[in-house]
Amino acid sequence: KRKPDFSRMTQRAVADMHCVNTRTVRRWTRAGMPRRRDGRYHAGATIQWRVDRQWCRSCGLPPA
Repeated sequence: KRKPDFSRMTQRAVADMHCVNTRTVRRWTRAGMPRRRDGRYHAGATIQWRVDRQWCRSCGLPPA
C-alpha cells in the first residue's frame, strides 16, 4: 500500500482532513489558502494557514 503524499493533496483530501466540504476549501483558497501551481495542496501549508487565520481573528488582527 502506498503512503499518502501530504505535499500533493487533492481538494477532497484537504476537505476531509479539515472536516469541511470542498465548497469551503474553494472559499478558503479564494481567501488566500496556499495552493500549489498544479492545483493541489500541501497539508502542512493549509494547516498553518488555517491556524494563522484563526489566531488573527481571535486577536482582532488582519490575516498576514
